[in-house]
Amino acid sequence: MRAGQTALGLNCLREPEREHGFEPLSVSQGQIPDGLDGMLYRVGPGRFADRVGAYPHWFDGEGLLTALQLGNGQAELACRMVRPRGHGQPDYALRGRMGRAPQGFLRRLQSFADRQAYVNVANTALMQWQDRLFALFEASLPTEIDPNTLETLSETDLNVIVRSFGAHPHVHGPSDTIINQGFRPPPKAGIDYYALPPAGLPQRTHYVPISGRFPAHDLAVTESKIVTVLSPIYIDVKGIIAGRAIADCLEWRPEAQTECVVTPVGGGDAVILKTDPMLYSHTANAYDADDSTIVQGVAAPDASLVDWTARVKYDAGNLEPLPSPGRLTELKIDMGARKAEVETLFDTPMEFPTVDPRWSGKRHRVVYATGYQQDATAYADFSDSIVRFDLERGQVDKLDFGEGHVVSEPIFLPDGPQEGEGWLLCQNYDANADESYIAIVRAGSEMDVVALLPLPQRLPMSLHGLWVPQP
Repeated sequence: MRAGQTALGLNCLREPEREHGFEPLSVSQGQIPDGLDGMLYRVGPGRFADRVGAYPHWFDGEGLLTALQLGNGQAELACRMVRPRGHGQPDYALRGRMGRAPQGFLRRLQSFADRQAYVNVANTALMQWQDRLFALFEASLPTEIDPNTLETLSETDLNVIVRSFGAHPHVHGPSDTIINQGFRPPPKAGIDYYALPPAGLPQRTHYVPISGRFPAHDLAVTESKIVTVLSPIYIDVKGIIAGRAIADCLEWRPEAQTECVVTPVGGGDAVILKTDPMLYSHTANAYDADDSTIVQGVAAPDASLVDWTARVKYDAGNLEPLPSPGRLTELKIDMGARKAEVETLFDTPMEFPTVDPRWSGKRHRVVYATGYQQDATAYADFSDSIVRFDLERGQVDKLDFGEGHVVSEPIFLPDGPQEGEGWLLCQNYDANADESYIAIVRAGSEMDVVALLPLPQRLPMSLHGLWVPQP
């Protein structure tokens, strides 16, 4: 998708026509590689209106789940909407969302202590823990999903979550424990950290009080440390009480700089270091290196992306091109010197980074992400390519899906002993044919599409995915 074509790209944000169980998919090009046996789950906003009207923000839509079953060269797809807590109740439409304030002064006042004042849309990412599947939304609790039918089971605090559970948990390699964060809102803002072991009960390991910044979307986990990167975005508490939506109460304050909250894995004293102001979105990977902690992720020099995502679905005609897309950025945290240095590794715009999961938490060489076939200084549309960054060679390779295509986050499936050997799975959209499809891509410096699988209907763009191999 090229700059200036936002209206075309918005076709990828329409609601699905139906929900369905597993239906067989055909292969329109190539063939499914041998050995791809498992389930690809994906989630993203899928329902965009209620009895009050259209949701004002793209991220307000209740989650749409898909499950792609691969095995023996065959493929099937299921598609279900999440039924959030309270769905169908009389006060459901009165609860708040990112772009809609809770209705009623008392409900807004209570919203800082009562998470039920806002809808848990369960639309951002997924987590598998002890053979259980959860849809995540960082402002609330995990929503458990039946992994076989995609039916919504229930919202749960896992008997340990205080207020919320972040959208991007990470696995601590040495212990195989899932680590995540959860934010408490002002006036007593803070971060709770959680550990979900492969066997046994989850634990809240520690708590760190912070200033009233907007919650971090992601965190980073190395073998020894947890890093939360807090961008200088603050919440106007008085504005929320007065009836403004959260999306309209976010203030970019670059003079406050970015804060890196660093704590030991398992708990301990926190060290908070300040560094250059940036909008930090997603972590690619993090690892320990000599006396430093290295975090690589997506960062932009300002918060223009916040406004772009708030307006892209409903005000595209008046939306200026995104002036500051994210780039692969490295944070080098020196605990001894108590400083964090920032470096942009590549000038190539990108988002939704991923690495070979076998190298998670360790020094890696390759990062995959979504990107743009044509580099530019500003963008008016969604990604149209997969980008491969070779950190050792300083090389960037791209796979372009063509004019009018929207490319989702690539999910890496290992296949071979070396880092980066494997496959990439994407759930994309072709605006020319008005259809969604699954792309299976051979990873490597010369990426190529090995199979295309058209889906039974057009689906809105998903955000994040999860691959569960066949046991």
